[in-house]
Amino acid sequence: MTFVLNRHRIIWLAAWAVVCLVVQPAGRADVVAGGQLTFNLDGDAFAHGADVDFLASFGVIYNPNQTFMEFAKHGSNALAGRPAPSSGPGSVTDFRDIRDTWSRPSSTGLLYGFNTNMALQTLQFNAGTIQTSGATGNIRFLGGDSFWYGNDPIIDTGSIWLQYGNMDLTYDANRVGGGNSGWYFRNNVLAPLEIFDVRNVVIDASPGVLNISGDLYTAPEFRDNPSMPFFIKSGMNVGTFSFNGFTAVPEPSSGLLTAMAVGSVFVRRRRRQG
Repeated sequence: MTFVLNRHRIIWLAAWAVVCLVVQPAGRADVVAGGQLTFNLDGDAFAHGADVDFLASFGVIYNPNQTFMEFAKHGSNALAGRPAPSSGPGSVTDFRDIRDTWSRPSSTGLLYGFNTNMALQTLQFNAGTIQTSGATGNIRFLGGDSFWYGNDPIIDTGSIWLQYGNMDLTYDANRVGGGNSGWYFRNNVLAPLEIFDVRNVVIDASPGVLNISGDLYTAPEFRDNPSMPFFIKSGMNVGTFSFNGFTAVPEPSSGLLTAMAVGSVFVRRRRRQG
């Protein structure tokens, strides 16, 4: 009688182990554990990137003798903030106060920190398919950039400066097309907003590594955000980026661990019976 009960238990445990193993995915997704983002922005592209027709639809007549917007300030691990204080010593009301003495700072080699709050690091990918199928989730960064509006008719509307930051790098298959790869950057200051689509993307997903680079093109949402349009041309190349990251593989799921444990019980019982 004892042998019959043990045999039935062994058969049941073996079947459960098989079920647990079968329901596991063929390959666990890698996750990003750290890295560094670099932007090389084209300051001239921003300076001359106004969508003149879009401005006209708001009754704003662009002044072609003045620049559109000027790259002003960068923050690597914190938001850049207003390019200059609006009160106190050295206060600046708007770009008109400093136009005659303005010298645009370098907008290349801009570094953005990796957000160490791992709850915000949700990007998962399969190294074998990321080139063609992209990924889920996003990589979250720190820091950002701010710009002056440099055109008097735009300044007169109350548009003084803008900033983006705390960006996500993410993938959406619905954005593929027209040269866009599906990868894009999303701003998270005040409210999420797609700002740069990525074209000519290059991905290296070697073991333990995720490197992504490509060209930055202004997203249509960056131009005509319904709550606050920024008037910049969409689909305009404004620079390049590179992300150099390292990855990890999540721990096996509880189901797989259970199956492994059950398998060891099964072997031990077979050995005892033998």
